[in-house]
Amino acid sequence: MLQELSRRFELFDSVEVDEVAEKSSKILYPNRVFTVGRPDYFRVSHRAVALRSVSFHLLRYRGVARVDFGRLDHFFLVAIPLRGQVLVRVGERQVHANREVAAVVSPGASLSMTPSGACAVFIVKIRRHVLEGYSACREYAPAAGSLLFEPGMAVTNGPARQWWEIVRCLAEGLDRDDSLLRNPVVVKPAENLLMAALLQAQPNNHARALEPPGDHSATFIREVVDKLETAPEVPRSVVELADQAGVSLRTLQERFRRHLKTSPSRYLTDIRLRRAREDLLSAGPGSRATVTDIAQRYDFSHLSRFSHLYRDRFGETPSDTRSRAHRDHGD
Repeated sequence: MLQELSRRFELFDSVEVDEVAEKSSKILYPNRVFTVGRPDYFRVSHRAVALRSVSFHLLRYRGVARVDFGRLDHFFLVAIPLRGQVLVRVGERQVHANREVAAVVSPGASLSMTPSGACAVFIVKIRRHVLEGYSACREYAPAAGSLLFEPGMAVTNGPARQWWEIVRCLAEGLDRDDSLLRNPVVVKPAENLLMAALLQAQPNNHARALEPPGDHSATFIREVVDKLETAPEVPRSVVELADQAGVSLRTLQERFRRHLKTSPSRYLTDIRLRRAREDLLSAGPGSRATVTDIAQRYDFSHLSRFSHLYRDRFGETPSDTRSRAHRDHGD
């Protein structure tokens, strides 16, 4: 059983309430911490390690009465205590989380955690647009609304247990100096495995849309999407995609419109814009990558067109994103 992330992943270990709230809010999600008992008994530590769009967190609480996160907007969270018990409120629902039961929090729901004494909580954090995008690419029919999971997840048997085993394997694998999970070629399939298993293991409102119908015409669409997601930087024409899928150009375009409500070229452009944004946001101190470098990395040969598409998609220019990333990283 996974007990804790390695000490080398420790981001802070503090007895100061304000410091805990400030640092934890930046790392995980904005939150407020309420204490209980003697002030000198309070202590919180936070360790974290990330793949790309999925990160793993270990929070150890002592002297904490409640942690309020408010409403989640941009992430899915799965929280499971490794030690102790936690009452987790997900919107109007309650989950009594322990080593056997995890709490699953979907965007749009408010979250608060009330520990029962000292405890250690392991949290899986998944970017909303990545998980929803992964689900949408594999849906055979239109889904009803935004992706929502049932909040309680028993991890001791069935598919949920297998999902938890995948999480533990990935978290422990990241602690190895020679970990394959540090290889970009491996990271994306690893995250896809974790997301696919979660969608299949935990009841959600997209489950029926994810069930394949008798007609398996969407199979090659998933293969094309996987190809684009794995290597969006590779120059590709729609004709080449159709040839590689073994279908006509007309069939490829029609299936994309039917299943994904877009065209192959627009889908690829959106992937490239998302990846470019991720690279701009991760450009910390010392990074010499310019906006032009990142645009060309994803086959945007005309910087003005890239900037126009980017602004339409995200509401700010690539330069604005890069400047904000530098400020956030302290550059």
